[in-house]
Amino acid sequence: MTTLTTEQFQRRFKPQINHLNSDAFWGGRMYATDGEEFEYVQTISLNRIWTVYQDDQGGNVVLKNGLKADHLGYVICELPFKDDELIVVMEDVSDIKKVGDLISETCPFCGGYTGIEVIGYDDTSDRSTLFCTDCGEEFEIRCE
Repeated sequence: MTTLTTEQFQRRFKPQINHLNSDAFWGGRMYATDGEEFEYVQTISLNRIWTVYQDDQGGNVVLKNGLKADHLGYVICELPFKDDELIVVMEDVSDIKKVGDLISETCPFCGGYTGIEVIGYDDTSDRSTLFCTDCGEEFEIRCE
């Protein structure tokens, strides 16, 4: 799994500005989940649609999984993602380092976010290994 900061995500995938709503959330890039904005989103290829979720601490997490329920909205990018690559975009990954910490983060496998535990940290690569107590999956993130 690859974890990107918002800035890295913007450089790599080039999210477009919401041309239907000048006051759109997420830096003017998020599309709503209903109405005219959602109708527009449905016309876009799924490999260019990212879903915005909010974690328990009020931070945003963006996942490349097209149209899903229980979310804040959508971001459409100019550049498509590869179907076989798992990517998560987080606003701030700098504090996820302490083994044993329980953090409020969204699991990229099951979407759960109440039981994510830091089970490993590598200083040389600045990566944390996380474990989801909801589904039992492990995943890594890079700490910036």
